[in-house]
Amino acid sequence: MILNLRITTDIYKTKLDNVYVKGIAMDANERIAELENRLTHQERHLEEMNDALFQQWKTIEALKERIRGLDDKLQAAIESVDGDTPREPPPPHY
Repeated sequence: MILNLRITTDIYKTKLDNVYVKGIAMDANERIAELENRLTHQERHLEEMNDALFQQWKTIEALKERIRGLDDKLQAAIESVDGDTPREPPPPHY
């Protein structure tokens, strides 16, 4: 029983001395390099997502403007149709 406890303690100490990333033991410098690498990739992905979001915003604004223009044309067409045809009087049963 004492032997098992000692082995467990040695394994625990080893895990504290080295940092495990994806099952591989790394020292502090390797860990810092790995974290810097991950940060660089995250910053790049964030910049790409920001660019995509900006392009989508520009597209949405252009589409909104186009919808406003089409809505104005539709309203003008409705008014011209309504203005050109005389209104019929309601049927006598009203």
